[in-house]
Amino acid sequence: MAKKKSTTAPVRARKKIELETDSSGNISSPTAVQDVDDPGDETQRRFRYQHAYGVILITAMHSANLPYESIWCEHHDDFLAQQNGVFDSYQVKTREPEQGAWELTTDGFVAAIAKFVVLETKFAGKFAAFKFVSNARASNSKAEKKMVRSPVCLLAAIKKTKKEDELEKPFDISLAKMSQDCKSTTACIYSVFKKLELVVGPSLADFEAVLSQIHIAQIAACRSFPAYQLNAIRDELIQKIYDASSNFVKDPAKHWSCINGAASNDPRIQSKRLLPSIVDDAIKAKSPPYFRFSPIATKTDERLTNDNLSVLEKKFLRGNLRPHMETMRRRTISTEQHLLELAASKPSEILAIRNQLESKVQAVCDDAILQNTVAPGVSVERKAINLWQDGYHESAISRIEKSLTSDSHDLQTQGWLEQLAARIAHHWGNKEKANALQRDAYSHNRNLLRPTVRPPYRPVLLVDEQAIAIAKNLSEFHIRRGLLKTFEDVVSNLHNNASANQFEHALASLGNLLGFVAERHDVNGEGPDVLWLMPRNRAWIIEAKSRKKQRNPLNKDEHGQLLVAAEWFKQNYPNFKFKRVSVHPQNRATRAATASDSFALTYENIARLVADARNLLSRVCESQLPHGQLANDCARLLGESPVNASQLYDSYLQPFK
Repeated sequence: MAKKKSTTAPVRARKKIELETDSSGNISSPTAVQDVDDPGDETQRRFRYQHAYGVILITAMHSANLPYESIWCEHHDDFLAQQNGVFDSYQVKTREPEQGAWELTTDGFVAAIAKFVVLETKFAGKFAAFKFVSNARASNSKAEKKMVRSPVCLLAAIKKTKKEDELEKPFDISLAKMSQDCKSTTACIYSVFKKLELVVGPSLADFEAVLSQIHIAQIAACRSFPAYQLNAIRDELIQKIYDASSNFVKDPAKHWSCINGAASNDPRIQSKRLLPSIVDDAIKAKSPPYFRFSPIATKTDERLTNDNLSVLEKKFLRGNLRPHMETMRRRTISTEQHLLELAASKPSEILAIRNQLESKVQAVCDDAILQNTVAPGVSVERKAINLWQDGYHESAISRIEKSLTSDSHDLQTQGWLEQLAARIAHHWGNKEKANALQRDAYSHNRNLLRPTVRPPYRPVLLVDEQAIAIAKNLSEFHIRRGLLKTFEDVVSNLHNNASANQFEHALASLGNLLGFVAERHDVNGEGPDVLWLMPRNRAWIIEAKSRKKQRNPLNKDEHGQLLVAAEWFKQNYPNFKFKRVSVHPQNRATRAATASDSFALTYENIARLVADARNLLSRVCESQLPHGQLANDCARLLGESPVNASQLYDSYLQPFK
């Protein structure tokens, strides 16, 4: 009698479990031993590779390197890339290098082709391409026995044909075997391979670094970002791909939308769609706050008139650095605010940021000191040549002239610099300026080129009286920037701590520098403290109350002095129109003064007038035109400046209230 077959399943022999010990024989801690039995961590890394490749697609789409409109994650395939209603399907597979290249019989490749077959069958005409992406290459062997298993060879053979029956041997066998493994027809497999592309992605070992340093770093907004910031943007984008690939849905509509409703309204489907804008969102989320100047209410000019300056600002004044005070103060306050914002947003990195900032400032200071120790002639020559090569002829000549007035040069060096300026002027086309500079250069250094004798004649054009007067002032200076030094000496006494004599003299001198006829005429109570006569028979009759305290208004006696000066002016200048002006801390007057038809020139507006005048004269001094044409340039610049005589009243005077 036959022995009855047992129905009990055979017991699988279990692997013997051994005790984990260290080199001393002690039982090891679980945290000290790597787990080689559980592949979970390796599986997670391969999933991360797939999500990282999704970031490659989305960044290429954002940079317009791929023509897609959106990417769908884990929706019918690993990725669907949409363009004008059709799709490219992506299958992302990983493989260890020691496992060799992908072959037609490899399980992962067969599964990918089978998935493409399903999509081609279910959504006929909706797929433009099927893309197999892997860190490992596909077999390209031409050996007779391996060729039938080579995806590259089969793909090349199919691409050459127009119909399935044109396929040559042995690839017809490969196609038949592929259809058998995928449980499909040879016609469907042929159709899929016609659209198939094999893509080699980054390696499994360094795909994260490649993603940060090659793909994200090429985005225009990220080109200057450090590595840690690129990595942060990378991780943010991978997380977004992960969320879209899972069933993570933020939209609360998932709790009331119908599962069988329209796909365009289903948040479960729409959450899988990613647009290029998510790249901008990730960059914005991982970028530090931008530096912005802090809004400051009180300006230096206002505090200067109130003698409310810090010790550092007073040192700036003594060092003739007044034009730089406001900018430096704003930079200081804004930098402090920016560092506080960084400390709040990046508390773990603020010490490194501060160290980088301190090192940068120290390096700039050291470079400036080093540059200052170089011979002045060498430094100015290099800067002038750079400006010349960049096409800034006028600035190059001005840089040399400024050095000739402010730096100490021996006669040979001075002549050499003047000859360089002459070459620049000649190249620019200003031969008169070039000849004048070359004559000066030759007088200082006889080893240089001998100048030409007769410069070309240029006619003088009639322009506005104010422009002519300013041009005449400049002609009194051999080097035009000397006018700016005179200007700074004059305006240094236009403040409430100056004596009455100093203030009135400075105000009259300022009028002359602005191209007016100005004088001080207060003799035994007759005439104004300062008189400005302007073009077109206009004038300002000025009484200066420079020592008056801020809180005190204009009183009746003070206004009476202004009225007396106005009567004197009417008698001596009957054809002039005039404004009664009082230099006063503010435009307030007592009721008894009845000063509504008179005007205040406040300390604040004096500071504005000085700043605008400095800007105008600086630009005029930069001009390299000959004296015959300088008045035209002055007229042009006056037309752009509020210190033009026709705009002076509207720009700086305020009626008394």
